[in-house]
Amino acid sequence: MIAEPLTVPVAEWKRHLCIPIAGPLSETAQAGVESALAWVNEHGCPWSFVSEPIDLVTEGDLIRLANSTQFTSRALAEKLRIGQARVAVAVAVCAGSAVSPQVQHLWEEDRLDEAFFLNAAAAAATEQLLLRAHKSICDHAKSADLAALSHESPGYDGWNLGDQHALLDLLAAQPAWPSAAKLDLLESGMLTPEHSQLALFGLGPAEVVEATSPDTLACARCSMDPCSHRRRPATARVELELTR
Repeated sequence: MIAEPLTVPVAEWKRHLCIPIAGPLSETAQAGVESALAWVNEHGCPWSFVSEPIDLVTEGDLIRLANSTQFTSRALAEKLRIGQARVAVAVAVCAGSAVSPQVQHLWEEDRLDEAFFLNAAAAAATEQLLLRAHKSICDHAKSADLAALSHESPGYDGWNLGDQHALLDLLAAQPAWPSAAKLDLLESGMLTPEHSQLALFGLGPAEVVEATSPDTLACARCSMDPCSHRRRPATARVELELTR
């Protein structure tokens, strides 16, 4: 459950700091992000959890899992069909419950730069945990000639945040779900502690998943614009497929 120490590529730091992608980080920024990430790794105790694979079927906008969990999302259902996914894996990640109190403490101490860097480090760490989960799922699925599509999360474009409740219930019902994973939902559907995320990965035939890349990757079919965290432009071809 506990993650190995996390690292963050420079390009991802720049995205989270909202600075131009070209050129190196300044010495001040470099020192700030390194210190913040070290704090997250040492005191935040980032962690991740990956469920056992669960069979699924899609019926229109409805995704039915073998354990009776249901989600409703036209975008997610269409993505699973494009990737010929018949199995899903649920994931929970968290940068650690100690991060938000420390960010608040830094703000109150008027240590604004440190608070800014720590908040960015926690957000970047959460994303890196999801990337690690993706790789781990693909590694385990490789023997069955399967691969994982990019993840989707409640609240993403085309998937209502209300399904966050069902996804957390699914994870918490897993036999291996750790008691230390204290995730809670607010009435809004947002998770506490902050810098936590739930996600669903569909598994499809490896050759099909590879053929659909990069259209199935994060940001490629998201219509949110403008967005300072976008990794790539939206793919018009995928948008067209999803409207058929």
